[in-house]
Amino acid sequence: MEASPPNRLRRWIPYAAFLVLAIAACPGVIVGRALVPAHYQQHWAPWGDPPVATAGEPIWNPLAADGVLQFYPWRHFARVTLRSGEVPLWNPYQFCGTPFAANGQSAVFYPPNLLFWLLPTASAFGWSAVVHLFMAGTFTYWLGRAVELSDAAASLAGVAFMLCGWLIAWLPLPTFMNVIVWLPLAMCAGKRHFDGTGGLAWPLVMGSSIACMVLAGHFQIAYYALVTLVAWLIALKGVTWRRLGFRATLGLEVQEKSGFVLGLLAGAIQLLPSAELVHYGHRIGAPPFASLAEGALGRYDLAALVAPNLLGNPSHGWYLTPLTQNRMEMCGYVGTMALVLAGAGLAACRRNWAARFFAALAVGALLVAAGTPLAHTLYVGLPGFNRFSGLPRVLCLFCLGAALLAGYGVDELRRAREGRDWALAGSVAVAVLGLLCLARVGPEAVATDRRAALPVAVGGLGLVLTLLLVRFGGTRRLGWMWVCLAGVELLGLGRGTNLTIEPSSIYAETALTNELRQLPVSQRVLALTDDWTFGRPPLTVLPPNSATVYGIRDVQGYDSLFAAHTKSYLMRANGGRQPCPAINGNMVLLGRNGPDPVAAIDPKLLRQMGVTRVLSRRPLPSGWGARHLGERGHGVSLYELPSGRDPGPMVTGLAANSVTLAGTMTGEGMWPTRESYYPGWYSVGPDGQQPCGMSDRMFRTVQPGATRAIYLPTTYWVGAFVSLVALAGLCALASWAYAGARQSRAGGDG
Repeated sequence: MEASPPNRLRRWIPYAAFLVLAIAACPGVIVGRALVPAHYQQHWAPWGDPPVATAGEPIWNPLAADGVLQFYPWRHFARVTLRSGEVPLWNPYQFCGTPFAANGQSAVFYPPNLLFWLLPTASAFGWSAVVHLFMAGTFTYWLGRAVELSDAAASLAGVAFMLCGWLIAWLPLPTFMNVIVWLPLAMCAGKRHFDGTGGLAWPLVMGSSIACMVLAGHFQIAYYALVTLVAWLIALKGVTWRRLGFRATLGLEVQEKSGFVLGLLAGAIQLLPSAELVHYGHRIGAPPFASLAEGALGRYDLAALVAPNLLGNPSHGWYLTPLTQNRMEMCGYVGTMALVLAGAGLAACRRNWAARFFAALAVGALLVAAGTPLAHTLYVGLPGFNRFSGLPRVLCLFCLGAALLAGYGVDELRRAREGRDWALAGSVAVAVLGLLCLARVGPEAVATDRRAALPVAVGGLGLVLTLLLVRFGGTRRLGWMWVCLAGVELLGLGRGTNLTIEPSSIYAETALTNELRQLPVSQRVLALTDDWTFGRPPLTVLPPNSATVYGIRDVQGYDSLFAAHTKSYLMRANGGRQPCPAINGNMVLLGRNGPDPVAAIDPKLLRQMGVTRVLSRRPLPSGWGARHLGERGHGVSLYELPSGRDPGPMVTGLAANSVTLAGTMTGEGMWPTRESYYPGWYSVGPDGQQPCGMSDRMFRTVQPGATRAIYLPTTYWVGAFVSLVALAGLCALASWAYAGARQSRAGGDG
């Protein structure tokens, strides 16, 4: 029987709510502001003066600053290159050149990043956040319905996850969110498939979700998501085996495995180049567990699961850093309402295997994030787990498990008296535990800063009021009231966490950047940073990666993955001293670590890299032979270094994946260039196309008479071929699923 118009309309209510909430979580997007933390630029030359502490202004958050230091330059470079007709496999503007697409967080092949190709870079950040928040709510809602939650309960789960503190806190670094939102869809597809509905359609959906996880760009979060998905599928097979028997389960498993494997293979275009870069990369070995445990959740962070602003918020102008670490790393808030309802949902674990899975997921993730023996067990026993830092990042799984458990809580509170008593007991237990956490650390936080009193009071009041609603509510309409209240609570506490800015303010053109853009493509720039620490904004000029936005060739850079020989050479240029700040091993800044750090730099190696301009707040040593070109504002001077060029190949033209060469190159042997070496580069000359070699443990060499060098990495072509074959397999699944659906409809009509 066809649904009546009012019922058809009701189906769209959750989706409308998710869309409204996603937009409300990013309010500046509608009025054209950019969701990029570019307000930090006002403290950096050449856009502003060094910072002066002002009460109430946003304070320095080095992790959030990656949104403007890394992600904006990456997305801008990818957009410009793609619109010019090239796939950006190489970035010629950092580190004398470095692999670009192989660094997973560039996410060049992630389908939803088409937004960055269609829209201006600044605008695309906000709309991408809205789209992914909407997907987080929708996919979690679908998963809730798949495990037989009521409409209201599944909607609450969607709202709690899409607006949880983890997703909102990581919005400036989009790859984190872009990966995890696909997990509930993949889990939903697995559940629907093993229920025996949809034929091959659900393995297709799961495979597509897995491919998007891999291509979205953050391998740590993708690893957590895939491990969770595998555990979920194992549980599903056990349930299905008991229900349908071995033979039927095996048939479903073969179909599921087809989708799973095809999904992973579809990501080969990203996985293979990234694996090669890891092999050549600057990250060496696994960090010891003791160092991971130092960054685990502490007692203040556990209390912040109830009162997220207990220690303040950098965007609000205060944060009690001495008591904990970066707020983004530690934020796992799902709302006091969702937490108390999750306690009620524990009652469903008595009879529902899915509820037990979500409870285990939430509790397990919390124990791992806290650095307990469970974390050490996974570190030792789970392959690949020890390669990742930042244990609290697993809180994304806590948020998902708690959100779905809260959905169970809504339904448990509407059950008969006996089930309701168990739900009430679980709610009381969670609320009391939360109040005890606040009571333990709240007075200490208030003694440190009186502003902590309000978050402590709000968190405690939220627990008490939610518990009262649980105790005296329970009517059928209360389910939708929970959805509304949870949305209001999470929106209110997330308000102002992510600041927006006028797009024109992001990497605005200045006289200095215009001057440096006029340099020949064979010449590079060195911008000296005086200070880069955790506790205060850096004293820097043209910080790493900003040169990429302007098309200026820099010898420094900031990448999560880059070649180890690049770091080694820059260390040599830095007088043998570590060029990375203590707080960030992925950032290379010359002129650090010493009473007179500039004096340690070797000008000969600078000239070998093609540096002809130096930006500095201090005079350069006389031995450099530098010519002072004058002040450029904000206390920064520009110096010119003698080029010292030897006869040989010189770059006269530049593209993302190739360079044009000119110069005197005769005789036998290979000629060194000033471009960094990496496998996949070939020189084109009289003898055809030949692989480039390596000179001085850093630079690319070309054959005599070469006119071009092109980047043709084997891993991309192999990865692209494997991905295309996998996509063909997914398309075949789609066609078989469609044919099966048509046959079923025809049989039904007959």
